[in-house]
Amino acid sequence: MNEAIEPKDGQLNGLRKSFWYDAIGPAYIELAFRAAREADPHAKLTYNDYAVEYDSEEDAERRTLILALLRRLRERNIPLDAVGIQAHINAGSPYTVGKGLADYIESVRAIGLEVYLTEMDVYDDDLPDDVQRRDYVVAETYRQFLDVALANPAIKLILTWGVSDRRTWLNDPPRDHRKHLNRPQRSLPFDSGYRPVRAFFAIRGSFESRKI
Repeated sequence: MNEAIEPKDGQLNGLRKSFWYDAIGPAYIELAFRAAREADPHAKLTYNDYAVEYDSEEDAERRTLILALLRRLRERNIPLDAVGIQAHINAGSPYTVGKGLADYIESVRAIGLEVYLTEMDVYDDDLPDDVQRRDYVVAETYRQFLDVALANPAIKLILTWGVSDRRTWLNDPPRDHRKHLNRPQRSLPFDSGYRPVRAFFAIRGSFESRKI
């Protein structure tokens, strides 16, 4: 189940206005999870969403609404195993990754669910052109984010949203928010030639230093 929450839509419980919501109503979420469990009793059923990483009012609101959704599902005995955090991170964000994310992961753990980082990458369009500087800041952004996330044993799985900068969705036009349309982003652990960059070693270092 992906991105069912959108506070800006102004619907009950912060649910996103969507085809499924319009066709079935809010019960579509429960219906989907029950159907998935019936189809595959061993699948890890996961609720996945974005914009929960930062200590900002907007992300805090989304975290609160997602947690409320998860608790409602639990109360109704809806099959659910994990929560996905997309983890599209902005290297130039004015907000920090810290207590909000840590508390969110712990709250998900307290509900009895695993946590997966499902689409991790780093948006670098707000950084200067200098490649070495960009690579350094991108790597530090990965490290800082993972230091917070990996401190909790609920994190069981990490996926990057692509492997090489050659295939990152962040370089696919059109991107209306892009500031540097002719400057490919360096957002993933491997460059366009599949060579490891600073981000790779930062991610590996975070794995190696995890104490859990």
